[in-house]
Amino acid sequence: MIDIGLCIAYVFNHLIGEPSWKLTSLLNLDDEFSLASWYSSTQFFCVFILSSIFSYHKVRQNTKSILVILLPVIFLLMSIDESVQIHEWLGSKSDVLFSSGSRIGTSFERSGIWMFVFGLPFLTLFLMFAYSIRQHFSDKPSSFRKLGIGMAIMLTGALGFEALSNFIDNFRVIPIVFEEGFEMIGVTVMLWAAYEMAIDYMSDMDH
Repeated sequence: MIDIGLCIAYVFNHLIGEPSWKLTSLLNLDDEFSLASWYSSTQFFCVFILSSIFSYHKVRQNTKSILVILLPVIFLLMSIDESVQIHEWLGSKSDVLFSSGSRIGTSFERSGIWMFVFGLPFLTLFLMFAYSIRQHFSDKPSSFRKLGIGMAIMLTGALGFEALSNFIDNFRVIPIVFEEGFEMIGVTVMLWAAYEMAIDYMSDMDH
């Protein structure tokens, strides 16, 4: 509901002409210092905490499960990225790959090509990683599926709709809503999965 609410608030503020610059800054889904960005960063951090509980107990049960420790690390890095704009910085650096050395005047003038240079390799590596740790979710198959579905939804927004935004000149608000909305919903699904992963181990934290 929060995901949808933030999207609706952004659209409504746009429709009424953005009367307050401060409110517009807070509600702007395309602003890295907005409520939506803070919200997503917090959600990623919660996924990090919950997946850390799951990973800790998996390694304690079987030291051969050490690879699963990388799972919370990924979510911690995603939380940091939402706050300090790592992928935006890398994206600006990847502009040197354009023939002119700049995205200006190209088909990807708005977003650059970070989604191809960094996004697709990340997706490939994550799929390989997920495949390698799938056996550690034998007791949590539905959580593993939710985790994958959430990541797919998030990357659809982060990679797919951001790339598509370069080709939409009118109604700019629409691709932004889909891009950021999909990202937030994807993280929410991953948080749901992480909660299911950790719930059985939380009681052990008191002992």
